[in-house]
Amino acid sequence: MRDDQQSRRPPRSGRVRLQRSAGLDYENVFQLRTYIVDHSMDKLAALGRVIAKYWPERPPVQTLLGVASLALPEMSFEVDAVAVRR
Repeated sequence: MRDDQQSRRPPRSGRVRLQRSAGLDYENVFQLRTYIVDHSMDKLAALGRVIAKYWPERPPVQTLLGVASLALPEMSFEVDAVAVRR
């Protein structure tokens, strides 16, 4: 799967469901840690488009790390989000 196609898919993780069951949503996210395999400007642009979609006005604080690999070979991105109840 191409990176731009992967970036348009909704998150597969159960964390978003867990957040919502706790009364939290995307506006409660204050920090993102993003891990990218074989970091490139194209992947950075794809990530920027997704972040702008979910946080168009004020994105959370972000840390971006290039990594050699992730848990599964087909994974290109992994995002760790921290949310708080305000």
